[in-house]
Amino acid sequence: MPSFKAFETKTLRTLAENPVCKLIFDLRMNGGGDSQQGTFYIEILADYLNKLEKRNRPRIRMGKQTMTCPLLFFGKIHVKI
Repeated sequence: MPSFKAFETKTLRTLAENPVCKLIFDLRMNGGGDSQQGTFYIEILADYLNKLEKRNRPRIRMGKQTMTCPLLFFGKIHVKI
């Protein structure tokens, strides 16, 4: 199983070095997990996303199998789901 910490570090570094103007989260096949694992990551990422211009805020794709953990994350981002 991949290390979540390694994923966290890589994505935050990538965003710091290469600011994005568009970001899409595809959570259609996310069946949930341990929400505590990504709490720090979610806080940092939410701060970053909230600083984006309104027209550049993330797009969210969800499906029947999307569980509550991703929804908790998007509750921290000031966008309408």
